[in-house]
Amino acid sequence: MKKVLFVIGLILTQNFVNAQSDEWRERPEVKIFLAKMDSVLEKTFGHELTQFSDFEAGALNYIKVENNLPGGTEEYVYNEAYSYSMAKMPIPFSEMPETYFWEFAVDQATEPATKSYMELLDPDKFWVSYHEFNGVYYFVLCLGVDREAYYRTLKL
Repeated sequence: MKKVLFVIGLILTQNFVNAQSDEWRERPEVKIFLAKMDSVLEKTFGHELTQFSDFEAGALNYIKVENNLPGGTEEYVYNEAYSYSMAKMPIPFSEMPETYFWEFAVDQATEPATKSYMELLDPDKFWVSYHEFNGVYYFVLCLGVDREAYYRTLKL
């Protein structure tokens, strides 16, 4: 019964959060920001990365687990990214200087532990997630690959 309630709660929360995340993404200044983030990541990795919305559920779960918020799970979340990096901010995204986020992205990509396995996996997808919980603002950058597409290329 506990798992059923958890799943129902996750679905309801996900619908609210998807609306929140989608609304944030539709703002003109955020669209420009995401295009710039794309350029920063392309320069950092030496090839194009595309936005991959399937990482959103994992990003939200990462925020919840790392901050002991309700609804997080240690279990696998469908199409999780290989690398998550989170900034916890006391002020909204719009009040932060953009350079903070560019440096944040480069730091994540070049951090030694991340870099070692990212070189093996060669990320081609990214996702930026932004949420507010209880007056705290969370920015998450996800890096990874589309696992299903990758698995289709394997000859097993």
